[in-house]
Amino acid sequence: MLEQNIRETDSLSLESLWNASQMIARDKSLSFANAKCCFLPKMDAYVAKKTGMSDSEYKDILNNYKHLIVYRGKIEIDYWNGCIEEIKKYTREKAIEELIKAKKLQEKINAIATYINKLNR
Repeated sequence: MLEQNIRETDSLSLESLWNASQMIARDKSLSFANAKCCFLPKMDAYVAKKTGMSDSEYKDILNNYKHLIVYRGKIEIDYWNGCIEEIKKYTREKAIEELIKAKKLQEKINAIATYINKLNR
């Protein structure tokens, strides 16, 4: 919506978009068995209409974002796989130290100790 410069104004309220799923869910023509395959296309059509885009324009924008998310997801997976490979190179001592940090064990101990100290006053 930002790319299309769509903003709420006195003449355009986007409030109905936030309630659209409830409206569509009340649609009696949408059976429970078909809800999964029918809900999203109806929602997409509603958002496109509400924002003044054609269905094809909306689908193109949506597909571009899907491709971007997939691309970024693959980069993220590569990053975390690299982290795993680095961790596999740790010495035993370094691995234990990192695990203690990751679980924030010292912070938990400190929080409990602080609470106990307050109770003992």
